[in-house]
This record gives sequence, structure tokens and C-alpha cells, in this order.
Amino acid sequence: MPIGSVVESKHWLIGLLILISAMMISFAFAVPSTVHRPLGACLAVVGAFNIALHRTFGRQVHRQAQSMPFAAGFSNRIGTDEAQSLYLGIDVILTSVGSFLLIKTA
Repeated sequence: MPIGSVVESKHWLIGLLILISAMMISFAFAVPSTVHRPLGACLAVVGAFNIALHRTFGRQVHRQAQSMPFAAGFSNRIGTDEAQSLYLGIDVILTSVGSFLLIKTA
């Protein structure tokens, strides 16, 4: 893979992670205060679990996306390593938002 393609795929990855984090932050502020603690705990646990398994999940999704017409182009564009990085980024966002919701209730 040429260096230009790697940089371009990193831009897609960063842009997608910024979009996901903006949506999760707006979701965190829209959640009623009665569900902050359970939702925060759930997001933090799921995020921490997925951080431990981001390589496995990234490989599986990349492999499964090859058979989907819409997702195959995006999956080929970012590659296996970036798919794993995407999963790691999403998991860090989930853990951070979950921790934020837990702290907000304290």
C-alpha cells in the first residue's frame, strides 16, 4: 500500500472517530439524569471489554464486510489494521462517555 493511501485512510479514520465522538457526547448530554449511573456503567464496561478484544473484533468485522456490497469498499479502503484502530477508537470513546456519565452522577 503506498504511503499516500495510508495517510488518506488515517484521515477517514480520524474523521469517522470525530463524528462518532460528537454523536456520543450529544447523546450523553441528552440522556435523562435518572439513567446516568446504569447507562454510564454499561458503556464503561462494554468499552473496557471491547478494548481488550479490539484486534479480534476488527479482524472479524473486516473479514465479514468483504461479503457485503456496501461495506466492502469501505473495508478494503481502510484495511485490517485501520479496522482494528477504528474499533479501539470507538471503544475508548464508549469508555470515556461511560466514565463521564458515572462521574456526572457522583
